[in-house]
Amino acid sequence: MAYLWWKTFHLAGVVAGTSGRCRMLNEVPSVRLVTIVMLATFEAQFPTSAGVWAIVALTFGLLIAIQLYARHRRLTAPSVQRAER
Repeated sequence: MAYLWWKTFHLAGVVAGTSGRCRMLNEVPSVRLVTIVMLATFEAQFPTSAGVWAIVALTFGLLIAIQLYARHRRLTAPSVQRAER
């Protein structure tokens, strides 16, 4: 589905999405999946407030991981290009 969105809008020049934005959009289904599984599995045992905090923590963890990965790619990209020459 995300690929169809990208193909329709990005290739047409309508949306100028950055790689960071695309990575974040790619994680939305993951957060939804974890949320659904948590709600189905721990329905009676898990307080709602704890579930909300777990989802918020997961979302921030994914955002931090995306930023760290982007920083890692920026820092290692020049050394990879030098090695290819």
